[in-house]
Amino acid sequence: TCYFFEHYANSEAVMIHTKTFGEKFAERLLGMIEIESFEVFGNPDDEVKDSLSPLGAKFRQSIGGFSR
Repeated sequence: TCYFFEHYANSEAVMIHTKTFGEKFAERLLGMIEIESFEVFGNPDDEVKDSLSPLGAKFRQSIGGFSR
C-alpha cells in the first residue's frame, strides 16, 4: 500500500502538475500500481474535475478551515 499526499496552491497548479506528470511519469507509474482510491480535498475547478474524474477521483469539498 502506498499513499500520495499532494498539496497545490490552486487549480491552475494542479493542471500544470497533471500535464507534466502525464508527459514524464504516468506511463511508468501507472504500469506499476493499481489505484484503489483517489480522493481530492478542496474546491477544484471544473477543469481539474474533468481531468481527474477518469482516474476515479472522488471529490471532497472544503466547507471551512482553520485560521491562526
